[in-house]
Amino acid sequence: MSRSTSATENEFVPIASLVREARTDEVFEAEIVDDLDRIEPTHPVTEPIQDTKTKSWVFRFFDWVGRTAKGLFGFASVMVLLAITACIPVFQILSLGYLLEVSGRLARGGRFRDAMVGMGKASVLGGILLGCWLSMWPVRVISSFWYDAYLIAPAGNPTRILRAGQIVLMVLTFAHLFSAIACGGKLRYFLWPIIAPFSLGVWAIRKLSGLPIFKTLIQIAFGWCAPGIVDDVSNVKPVSDWFVPAILWKRIRAGKMYSTSRDAVWNFAASLRLPYYFGLGAKGFVGTFLWLLVPSGLFILASQTTGGLSAVLALAGFLFGVPVFASLLFLQTHFSSDGKLRRFIEVRSAFSVFGRSPLAHIFSLLIVFVLSFPLFLAKIELIPVELMWMLSLFFVVLSFPGRLLLGWAYRRGQRERSKSRWWLKYPLAMFAAPLSLTFVGLYFIFRYVSWHGSYSFIENHVFLFPAPFWI
Repeated sequence: MSRSTSATENEFVPIASLVREARTDEVFEAEIVDDLDRIEPTHPVTEPIQDTKTKSWVFRFFDWVGRTAKGLFGFASVMVLLAITACIPVFQILSLGYLLEVSGRLARGGRFRDAMVGMGKASVLGGILLGCWLSMWPVRVISSFWYDAYLIAPAGNPTRILRAGQIVLMVLTFAHLFSAIACGGKLRYFLWPIIAPFSLGVWAIRKLSGLPIFKTLIQIAFGWCAPGIVDDVSNVKPVSDWFVPAILWKRIRAGKMYSTSRDAVWNFAASLRLPYYFGLGAKGFVGTFLWLLVPSGLFILASQTTGGLSAVLALAGFLFGVPVFASLLFLQTHFSSDGKLRRFIEVRSAFSVFGRSPLAHIFSLLIVFVLSFPLFLAKIELIPVELMWMLSLFFVVLSFPGRLLLGWAYRRGQRERSKSRWWLKYPLAMFAAPLSLTFVGLYFIFRYVSWHGSYSFIENHVFLFPAPFWI
């Protein structure tokens, strides 16, 4: 009996191992899907392996400055890209999905740095857009000169010369943009003709510092205050790792120019997770719009009628709007924790989280409403479509802190094991009513100065898209 049992166990050992391997593959695949937005874009340039030895404090300081500048540029790029997408029909859903994901990252227990979604990828996109815009300026300048000459003397020699120069410069600019993007799309790759003399000079100096006599001089001069600086100065990257013409020539000689660029673009596009943000924003829009439908509809009807009926409809709008506006932000955060649409009707669960951290929730609600008040003034007059993104930038910048605080308050409520005392929870919950009433009152009054009048009730920038006009 024992032998048969042992044989049976031996027969199932491979199957058990396969099950474990399959489960491991599933977990690993899920981790890849969850962390896709943390994957930095694959650049055609293969970065050299960094030495694990500790750098001198001088080079650590410059590395910190570089990382800080990159982080700030990434954050600015995120804000600008969100402002642009918030002004484009359909793409507006992406902006709402991103803001919901910011709250969701914190609501799921993440840190504030985890809520800075896609800053690395945004810095790449921002660098490409800014680099292309700067690189096109010479073409713009010579085109303006040619147009002026054409108006004065259409068949003159200056006009023909400027036209030929314009065509040549356009071809060179296209080649420059293609090479910069193919080599990785970093901002400095677009500016290499300007910074090349300085970069090559620094590279040559650091290359010469590797000679024994220069190492000795550097050690005598700076080694006493910055140990390890000699190795840092003399450790230089090959020219083919940072100089655009050398990078391009290296890739052409390797014969992998097309395949590497194609894979890099595909991996970068996949890491953006646009379908995920679009789906999250679409579900968030549907759930939020259904909650706002009754109070907004009552306000619109009150604006379209007169007399006693208008007052009754307005009063009904206030009665519905105050509790909705006081709790809808918390329901949005509750929804963003897992992206399931049914979370919008789980009022009791959201209030349970509120009861474990009422002070944090009231503080986040206050900040959201305070930051949203100045934005009503930006909806007074419609501006040209070309400049709409600049106005929407203020909406995105002032909406972002509120989304962070809402996720932070929800995270605190999730981590607290016991509810707050009733004498603290209920007074704070009641304090949300005057906050919501104040906001609903301003929301109702500003219809008289808003460009779309009563239909501005639909363009609720606090709960929906971070844009002044999107109807």
